[in-house]
Amino acid sequence: MFVFNQQKRINLAILLFVVIVIACFFQFMVIKNILLDVYGWHLSQPESIQGGIELLILMLVFTLVIWFFKPQLSLFLVFLLSLFYLKFNQVLVSTIVSYTYIECIIVFGGCILSIFRISRGKNISNYLAYFTVGLSFWSMFAIILSLLGKGTFDDLRILTAILSIFSLLYFVKKKKTPFLIWKIIQSVQRFNRGEQILTSFLLSLVLVEFAKSNRAIDYDSIWYGLRPEYVLIGPNSFFDNLGLVQFVHYYPKLMELFFIPISGLGDYSFIYAANTVIFLLLIILVFSLAKLMGTSDLEALFLSCLISSTPTIANMASTAKTDLFTSFFLLLSVYYFLLLLRKPIYYKYFFMIICPLILSLGGKITSFLYAPLLVLGIILMILYHLGRDKEKTLKLFGVIKNRVLKFMKFEMVILFSSLFVLGGIFYRTYSLTGYPLFPLLSDVWHNLGFELKYPFTQIPQLPGLSDEKFTYISRWYNLLFDPKDFPHIINTWTGNLIFYMFIVFICLLIFRQVKVRNLILTEFIIFLPWLVSGVVSASIFNKGGDGNYYIIPLIATAMIFYVGFTRLKRNFVKIMIYLSLALFIPTQTMITFVSHWSWQWGTDVVNYSLVEKELDTEIRNKKIFQESGLTEIETYIISKTNKARAVGFGTNNVSEQVLNRLSCRFENINGGLGSAWYGNPEIVSSEDEFLRYLEWAEIDYVIIPKEKIEGYEPVFTVYNQLKEMGGEEIESRDFYLLDISFVKK
Repeated sequence: MFVFNQQKRINLAILLFVVIVIACFFQFMVIKNILLDVYGWHLSQPESIQGGIELLILMLVFTLVIWFFKPQLSLFLVFLLSLFYLKFNQVLVSTIVSYTYIECIIVFGGCILSIFRISRGKNISNYLAYFTVGLSFWSMFAIILSLLGKGTFDDLRILTAILSIFSLLYFVKKKKTPFLIWKIIQSVQRFNRGEQILTSFLLSLVLVEFAKSNRAIDYDSIWYGLRPEYVLIGPNSFFDNLGLVQFVHYYPKLMELFFIPISGLGDYSFIYAANTVIFLLLIILVFSLAKLMGTSDLEALFLSCLISSTPTIANMASTAKTDLFTSFFLLLSVYYFLLLLRKPIYYKYFFMIICPLILSLGGKITSFLYAPLLVLGIILMILYHLGRDKEKTLKLFGVIKNRVLKFMKFEMVILFSSLFVLGGIFYRTYSLTGYPLFPLLSDVWHNLGFELKYPFTQIPQLPGLSDEKFTYISRWYNLLFDPKDFPHIINTWTGNLIFYMFIVFICLLIFRQVKVRNLILTEFIIFLPWLVSGVVSASIFNKGGDGNYYIIPLIATAMIFYVGFTRLKRNFVKIMIYLSLALFIPTQTMITFVSHWSWQWGTDVVNYSLVEKELDTEIRNKKIFQESGLTEIETYIISKTNKARAVGFGTNNVSEQVLNRLSCRFENINGGLGSAWYGNPEIVSSEDEFLRYLEWAEIDYVIIPKEKIEGYEPVFTVYNQLKEMGGEEIESRDFYLLDISFVKK
């Protein structure tokens, strides 16, 4: 017996040594290859140094305030410090406006559920349901107005105001406080000091993303996300044809539609701030899922810190991309399925399994992979329970079925709203392109008899699978430890936390610290399809794909491993694993801070002025136009109309990313509408085709560089012809603008 116990102690010591050493090795490799090698220059910039010091001081003060002051006073001081941080980073106004808007949608959703007499629970997770229902109904009303030709910015703002006032008056009459911010405060008040410190770290992550929204303008966001007044909403609604060719403008646009009331306000930060609030909702959802799976508050908060500090997850908040929006709805569907499975008393929330799943399809096109895989996971989960205890499972689903059919009248209205919204989103794409989805499933639509409209006569050549000469070992080593050669992984790094968790899992089995059946959760089944898809995609996508593709598999896999660790019986082993996992948080946070999809670093140089102008997009754009030699062209565009349509060329010195900032609807020819990747090369194949396009798109301005670009001779020929016909030419340092609006007259 003594020898046996001694051997167990030796095994335990070796296990803990291996776990800690491997964790330290992971951090060393990441700091060396990513933080210093790739982001070494970024680390040395004032925005990183000063912004980093500012963040560290903020986090330290948060900790001291929480530790030494009473809960209510400490919460007030943390809130006050947060406001100052936002003000010093010139994002206080956009943060308040965007948060207030989403809070209004949450109140509206809570109002609907209350009117429908669907029980309003006391958990913070219920507010996620309110948000989902509010968004679904708001979007339904917005689409109805848009179909009636009343879907402009002002129309949708008036809609929002009416719904918000109605909801607030309803709750005033009921003498209830339906605000998420109040529920967050109540939840944090019941935490102990350690839990509150972890909460303050999560708050710091959110504040950093708000701060980044002031200057981290990435290519994709400025292309199709930050300019809805030019690339989404026409004179009447988002159903108007704006003469755009590139297929990204015809993706499902639910999130973009939802953000319309806080768009077009003269500053890009409003949309970024709204997406950062979605990040906050996602953090709350991760915490709620962990709690549902049996963790303590402290463990759930620690997991939230691990996941939320991952660069590709956190930094998607300060973009106009739809990844977090879609991930939120897919994970919310999982939450309510697991909730119903554990507590059938929540049968009235059956609709919350389906409604978020439907809405997710209006966001990122990756949802067309992850949503079916979630359905597969749900089916596998049901089959598992049938095999494990058929009688009990059938009884459970029988009870749910009977109650759902009997009491689901109002819930069906909510489901209908989500279906109507998705149908409206697809109808927009159909009315503009001829296909319900474009270019996704193009062969299916063609075989079903749908016909593409001009100029969508060719299906864009989407990026294919990897043709690199590599071994899987070298590819995965690069993905996990040295992704500098993977351009869309290094700036949205997926981390190596999951791989480390997998190693710990294997070590626990090798050293006999746990049995497989005790470590693998039944929830693993529902997440298994997502896990497999993530591994396969990372193995075959060209250059690893984009880091944001993997947000769903990352969150799901981290939860499965982590919750398994929380069920270990040896507290000492659990603590050591937690300590090893804690090493990942500062490393991930540092990379999150200095990296971004836009390749912008840090937050901003320290500026403690309380009177500094916040909404400074116009000022920043003017500076960029001066540096790029576009001031004369921008001045001319503003003097005429801000709803003009332009087409032109970017150059190596002045990219289309800069031209997209002009005060008009601009679409790039080279690498854009004239390319096989994103547009239709037939448009620029001849003078007649280009003239046909100009007439169809109702183009006002053609912008060309002074230096001729090879391969686009028909465009330059047409330019000269229209100039001879009387088109007014404006000259800037490196570009010409030709006003051809006279042709439309």
